Amino acid sequence: MTSEVTRAVAIVGARSFYLFEGLLSRNNWNAFHISSTSFDEPDFEVLVEKTALVVAFHGAERDGGRNIYVGGLHEEGRRLMVEALNAVLRQLGILAVDATDGAVAESISGLHPRNLTNRGQTGRGIQLEFSVGARLVFFPGKSRTERHPNEHLALLAESIDDVLGQVISRNGS
Repeated sequence: MTSEVTRAVAIVGARSFYLFEGLLSRNNWNAFHISSTSFDEPDFEVLVEKTALVVAFHGAERDGGRNIYVGGLHEEGRRLMVEALNAVLRQLGILAVDATDGAVAESISGLHPRNLTNRGQTGRGIQLEFSVGARLVFFPGKSRTERHPNEHLALLAESIDDVLGQVISRNGS
């Protein structure tokens, strides 16, 4: 469901996006998962060199709660994203958490320089890891093959896009 979130954000802000998707009916994660530090798909490699700010959307597969973990080396972007998401999504029972906090798993912090989110021109990006429970708030009662979002997806996409606009205007990245 993170592909649909990515598309929604790109559409709201008229932003470019890149998807790496498994298209099997099931077990995509097992068949296709590549760590963010090992990702070297050739088309991505060409595009990322031309991109100032990379925002990566991932699924936190082992978390059934309603959390969005915000990581990456862009400290200000990470802080702004956590604040904005909590301001609009808390009413839906979703909590945005700084993934670089010591209590969060290191594997989703997005702090490694080789992490795909940090490989844009500035060397610092923002990573969003959506728990299963958080994703189901936007796609309730639907299977992974029937991905029909509700009205809350627009709220999420607009919030993320607002932060991206702030980060780009403040830093040029």
